[in-house]
Amino acid sequence: MKKIMNNKVRGMATIKKRKKVKLTTHQIEKKKHTQEIQSIFTKAGFSRVPNIADKEIEFKGRKGDFDDVFVYQNIIVLVEYTVKSKELGEHLLPKKVLYDLIQGDKQGFIEYLKEHFSSFKEALGNYYGIDHYRVIQIYCSKYHLNKEYKQHLPYLIYLDYPIVKYFQEVVNRIKLSAKYELFNFMRLKTEDIGQNVFSNLSEYCKVAGTVLPESASNFKRGYKVVSFYIAPKELLEKSYVLRQDGWNDSLGVYQRMLVAKKMTSIREYLVHERRVFINNLLVTLPSDTKLIDKSTGQIVDPSKLNKTQPVEIQIPNRYNTIGLIDGQHRVYAYHEDNPNSSSEKIISLLRDQQNMLVSGIIYPDSISTQEKTEFEAKLFLEINSNQANAKTELKQKIGLLLRPFSSESIARSVIMKLNEEGPLLDVFETSFFDKDKVKTTSIVSFGVKSLVKLSGNDSLYCLWANPHKSGLLKGEEIRLLDEYKSFCVKEINEFFLPIKIITSNAGNWTSDRNNPNRVLSTTVINGFIICLRKLIANNKTGNSEFYLKKLAPIATINFEEFKSSQYNKLAEKIYKECFDE
Repeated sequence: MKKIMNNKVRGMATIKKRKKVKLTTHQIEKKKHTQEIQSIFTKAGFSRVPNIADKEIEFKGRKGDFDDVFVYQNIIVLVEYTVKSKELGEHLLPKKVLYDLIQGDKQGFIEYLKEHFSSFKEALGNYYGIDHYRVIQIYCSKYHLNKEYKQHLPYLIYLDYPIVKYFQEVVNRIKLSAKYELFNFMRLKTEDIGQNVFSNLSEYCKVAGTVLPESASNFKRGYKVVSFYIAPKELLEKSYVLRQDGWNDSLGVYQRMLVAKKMTSIREYLVHERRVFINNLLVTLPSDTKLIDKSTGQIVDPSKLNKTQPVEIQIPNRYNTIGLIDGQHRVYAYHEDNPNSSSEKIISLLRDQQNMLVSGIIYPDSISTQEKTEFEAKLFLEINSNQANAKTELKQKIGLLLRPFSSESIARSVIMKLNEEGPLLDVFETSFFDKDKVKTTSIVSFGVKSLVKLSGNDSLYCLWANPHKSGLLKGEEIRLLDEYKSFCVKEINEFFLPIKIITSNAGNWTSDRNNPNRVLSTTVINGFIICLRKLIANNKTGNSEFYLKKLAPIATINFEEFKSSQYNKLAEKIYKECFDE
């Protein structure tokens, strides 16, 4: 017996082990990108459909495939991943025919997938009818995709890489409750989700509260101030926060990302003490919020009150309608987690049982989206401007909203546009996860701010030939301001294109700190910007061809010599060696 066993062991030893296939750099990058996005959807409560990824399909005569499919109740998400860094249009546009066919017959496509993929049919189940499903198509490019390509397929949801990193942070902090923001990002409404498709959803969430007389609020006419208690569950579903680095317009957000340590501490307090925080939250409410006198059933007009009055507050029953100005950590501490976790078993009860004290400001009917954002920014700044974390970046971002005609706001807006196209594409740090990029705040404060100011003989304003430019000084004409910012972007790109060409040839157009002579640093970029101001002041500006000839000597400049804030010293050297005749 022992002999037989030894023979078996020797026999097994002779079996050759399969060699692991070594992935290419491109494959490794795509695998990581794919896993990042899969993690977002699964942590938010979506199920990944197996055995369908990368399988060829032929729908209405057109062949293609999808990299992933996710399902949440009646929501079907079709996903395409790419880590191509060049010629992205050639990757996306050939898919348009198939994508158009799917958009034109979503129900037919669902039936096709059910027929050809048993795993998809099983994932859907029998609960929803074919007309209850919502199909979302998402295109996930790790690298920048030009807007012109996106415009060809406007129905696609573009999950760009900065948004991927944002949602990674969100799902890691608030787990399953992140699905509400994902729904909003995917342009889904409350009535599109789950059981809401079966019946008429209650139009309002009704809570008891009080309303302050308009004369006692000190807000502009039409704004209504209310106080009420509401369950955390309702706030989690209906609230939104305009966070920095989020997926909304990057010029209109300013609140910081949720701090995991702070939120965990609050959640632990809730688990152990099982008591709600007594300090109030500050929120904004949409203009279609109703105030009802419970004794008469009539709508209450705060302008006609002379004292605080009890009311029934009817808040529209839809996602992302309550603006959280102060208290996001207290609200999101109630987030929905894995049902099997010890804390979730307690928190799940508190989400429904407890009530949070809220001070709310109801917008007037006529307010625009821009006015709402400005109003919320003012409130946020009033609460936070004196805190230690109210840094220059926060004030710059809020300044874009409240003081768009200031030199600082123009400069920050110009930097954001430079970062989207041209030689300075993706050079500046615009998100919390950006590494080894140039600090936007320093470039704004010490470089571009003075270059775009609306005065002086060394500003692009002086160079701008628009006959109506004096209208900017009134601080009213947004269209004129946009024209000026476009002019600034064009002139700065004209100047930096030859800089990129010349220094790239020398291997110095990089932000890599291992290269001491790198050009993409705060010191060097600000040096060039100040040099451009000198050119304007001395009437020596031109186009990129002119600059390419003149700037040739920068190939031999030792940028390493210029430390920290020696911007002016570097600008003098560039000007002297290249333009001083």
